[in-house]
Amino acid sequence: MERMSLCGWCAALALAGILGCDNDTTNVHFSDGDRETTEETEAAEATDTETQEAADQEDTENPDPCAAVLALACGDRFHHDTTIQGRENLWFGYGCSARGEGGPESIYAVNAPDGATVTLTLSGLEADLDLFLLTACDPFSCMQFSATPGDIQDDEVVVFTAQPGVSYLLVVDGYDRSQGGYDLAMDCQ
Repeated sequence: MERMSLCGWCAALALAGILGCDNDTTNVHFSDGDRETTEETEAAEATDTETQEAADQEDTENPDPCAAVLALACGDRFHHDTTIQGRENLWFGYGCSARGEGGPESIYAVNAPDGATVTLTLSGLEADLDLFLLTACDPFSCMQFSATPGDIQDDEVVVFTAQPGVSYLLVVDGYDRSQGGYDLAMDCQ
């Protein structure tokens, strides 16, 4: 009896519609799609494991950017510094401004009563720092900002009316990698 190679058997069974073959003898595909060769299965499992490890590594390297926000309420007055209360720069720009923001960011959760007129003032600036009001932990959710160029530096002020059911985040960020101290005040009427 003549022996047929695996490729020969594969070709014969493929003609009968029982399975499909590639030119490589390790790639035998049964027509029901439920079986693969051991080598393919091991390769697929290794790829799945590598993919999961990469995702786990990314989660460790890129934690929730708003996990450690600072609280800010009506009447608060702080002297903070983006190098101390800030985090490493993650956001390089905002949806409401064309300025490049490359400094460390300090993020505050704004706690204001519904309907209150809120005034947020950034003063005593030691560097070119800007103020951004967001409605989510996303720089493109920016609804207002105040960004005066450093050579004519003045206070940065944002005024808004707190809407029911809307959460607000305030971000102090440095233009073009600027970083440093500032005074932050929140007043409500």
